[in-house]
Amino acid sequence: MEKLKHLLNLECDRMLDSEEWDSLLCLATEVNLKRGQVLIEAGTVKPDIYIVKEGILRAVDFDGDQERTFCFGLPGTIFNSRFSFYRRLPSYYQIEACCRSVVLQIPRDEYIALTDRNHAFAVWALHYAWMEQFLEEERESTVHNGNAEERYRHMLKTRPMIVKGVSQRVLASYLGVTPEYLCRVKAKILKNAGK
Repeated sequence: MEKLKHLLNLECDRMLDSEEWDSLLCLATEVNLKRGQVLIEAGTVKPDIYIVKEGILRAVDFDGDQERTFCFGLPGTIFNSRFSFYRRLPSYYQIEACCRSVVLQIPRDEYIALTDRNHAFAVWALHYAWMEQFLEEERESTVHNGNAEERYRHMLKTRPMIVKGVSQRVLASYLGVTPEYLCRVKAKILKNAGK
């Protein structure tokens, strides 16, 4: 658990000590997910908090038959449906495992109760929420800027674990291209690397 606590401390500009993390993690139940298994289904109310312990998760939204992966979560990442968590509304998006994954599920009401009684954790949670807003804008500025090759190279440089750990279909969905086009981009990069 110490590794997970370290990763959680990297999620924003505030840190908690081991005992403060224990006050959160003792509330958790471990959930094992198979590749492709849905954790939060779009249209359902699932207000709990999930911390990725192992593996890679993705958030997806749907436009008819088209799916768009708009973010990934690695160990230490916290996921939830904001609609369900804040207003107990059905989730707009879906969260699913990209590979065999383990998450820690923390009941919403217990998470909120912890923020009410633990000032240090409440401050961390606030800073984490601000960091989520920053990352949302950063994703938009990097994933949707430049051509597909530039976006793929950015992923190789900044998120190699994701490039190696998810299917080409999922990565193409994130980059906004077809899997076939992504294959051509990868081939071009390999060809240019051999020159």
